[in-house]
Amino acid sequence: MDAMGIGRTPDGLELVDNVRSESVLVGLPSDATVAPGTPDVGTLPVERAVRVHTDRVSLPGEVLICVREADYSFVDRFDFDVDATLPRDAYVIEVDADLKVYLTATASLDLVTVDGRTEVTFDGSTALTVGGRARRREPHETLRTTTDGPDLLRAIEWLGAPFVTGSPERAWPTLRGHPPSVELGDSFRPPDGLSLPDTGLRLTLPPTPEYAFPAAPLAAYLGARTVPGESPLLSVVDESDPLVEFPTGAGYADAVTDLLARTFLLDCVVRTEGIYPIELSLRRRFEGAAPDALDPADLYERPLAERVRAYVDVPDEAVEAVTPPWPTCAHVEPDPEHVTALPAFVDELAAVRVGSPERVGGEAARPVALNAFLEDGQATTPGSPAAPAAGESTRSAAEVFAEEETFALVPPADAGNVVYVGDGIPIGADTFLREGAVHRHARRPRAGPLSVLLVANDPAMAPEVEQVEAVYGRDSSADLAVWTATDLTRTELADRLAETVDLLHFVGHATPEGLECADGTLDVASLEEHGVGAFVLNACQSYRQGVRLVEDGAVAGAVALSDVENGDAVDVGLLLARLLNDGFPFGAAMRLARSLSVVGGQYTVVGDGRFTLTQRDGGVPIVVDVRRAGDDEYGVRIRPFRSPEYGIGSITTLDLAGVPECFVNVGETPEFALDADALESFLDLQPVLVEYEGELRWNTELSLPHR
Repeated sequence: MDAMGIGRTPDGLELVDNVRSESVLVGLPSDATVAPGTPDVGTLPVERAVRVHTDRVSLPGEVLICVREADYSFVDRFDFDVDATLPRDAYVIEVDADLKVYLTATASLDLVTVDGRTEVTFDGSTALTVGGRARRREPHETLRTTTDGPDLLRAIEWLGAPFVTGSPERAWPTLRGHPPSVELGDSFRPPDGLSLPDTGLRLTLPPTPEYAFPAAPLAAYLGARTVPGESPLLSVVDESDPLVEFPTGAGYADAVTDLLARTFLLDCVVRTEGIYPIELSLRRRFEGAAPDALDPADLYERPLAERVRAYVDVPDEAVEAVTPPWPTCAHVEPDPEHVTALPAFVDELAAVRVGSPERVGGEAARPVALNAFLEDGQATTPGSPAAPAAGESTRSAAEVFAEEETFALVPPADAGNVVYVGDGIPIGADTFLREGAVHRHARRPRAGPLSVLLVANDPAMAPEVEQVEAVYGRDSSADLAVWTATDLTRTELADRLAETVDLLHFVGHATPEGLECADGTLDVASLEEHGVGAFVLNACQSYRQGVRLVEDGAVAGAVALSDVENGDAVDVGLLLARLLNDGFPFGAAMRLARSLSVVGGQYTVVGDGRFTLTQRDGGVPIVVDVRRAGDDEYGVRIRPFRSPEYGIGSITTLDLAGVPECFVNVGETPEFALDADALESFLDLQPVLVEYEGELRWNTELSLPHR
């Protein structure tokens, strides 16, 4: 199967990413003709293309459309409520939808929004090239390394080799190729088909995991060569004086991440002088903080090493003014074998910290873990739902603290998402399992809808299945087939799990040894194989079973760490179902569940938390933060939640009058003011989560004073 295809449908052309099973429709009239073509539509890579003769096309609405001249110089951009005319010329039309779509035409253009789509009319029948490329983000090469210190440095040196460009455009995720996968071996073998970039930058690092791992995202982004040395520093090749001297010890990882954030964010500013000259909020705010700190027009044409030299000289306070909490922080134990997890963190440009967290186990873990659960969720008191009283119905089949479990107390981080790589059950972080990322990349589409299997093996919990069944597929663009089963035996559950199941939502009881069935316990590790892609195990102590599902083929899942009272477990299960159905990645859905539920801190994600069950139309899911600012005025911020398809460096545009700017998907937007009518119109566009007066609610359940 080709990775991407273009085919004629009754409505026009469908461009399909066959790996992610996502598509974009370019509407055509019935008399349009289509013939094979070559993927040549400008300077950016295109995977497939066709030739079309037509007098008009229909493009997706509510996405960014850029019109360029034949040399790719910028003409104009459109997103919502389009109504424009452009004179006859040779144009490239770029559509930033679920796939990147390009059209070339020599004609005049009339663009107008009709029924939620953008109609483009030409001055008569026109020859077009229509092509596209997928947003696919997966490794295509493999690097093999030993665990020796010098080889660890060589490994991180190669993680940036697939980057497409050395220009500031590398801040776009689609122009950063996914790092090669890393496997352990007896000798170092660089990935076939790749070569190291020559950016003129060099990182000198002590050859240990404590220094190599935190530097991996920076080394990749800078395309820096890495060499062993006693003191960590960044320099230009053939220059004796370093550009940056990093501290040793506790401050090292933060300093490396600060330089990564500085370089990435300022590249986002400078790239607005290139092929995407958009009105960017980040640039406006940066230039407001430091009007004369940079000359973006001059820097855009300069090599990466010269840009970094200029970025280093920008005052710290100017950069800090526009640097949000970093999206992802990975806590990694200092085991050199964990080098295999680095490609996922480099792909996210994550902050990486290395250390061995404090551990507690057995009965001594009870007060520590429970306090952490409560701190991670909403405040509770003894006897509240977060701490079931004696005799209350819970989803526990055994006491978690009587088992041989060890909890790892992960230090807090100022980051949107915190993950852990190491031994023990993490408190304060999700568990990243490399196998989950491998399985996500290996997923391939199949005919038919996504399958969701709902299982309740305690008849008393069957009503939850009925409620969850009503959630999956509701208000979703995805085609979901939902199946339910109750009171299954071990054999029956094993048979169901052997089938292809895109999402298993299990309601019931569990122990570390298995999922409870009508006739005993089924340990998923005993299955010869399973077809589960992702899961919600809404059962106490389901952590170990979730890990085994990921190790044996699943991508990610939500699990419970300890006893949860039934009523609260129902609430969490329904919330997770709705968030996953709405396109939230597993990790983001779990973070929101922790903030919405008093028992959210007792749940966590295992595997690759970036995985999404569905893809939201038009981009990433968002949360709208609203505060009352006056009688008829509200302060509004938008929190976009990135996905592998819309990674760090992509942008969000808003259908809001008076907000023409675009926002980099690296944190929440600045606050802007809306009157009640404008806010109401925005919230009515589609189902969305709203945080108002300290509470998270769906817009359909929210009652603003004006409403």
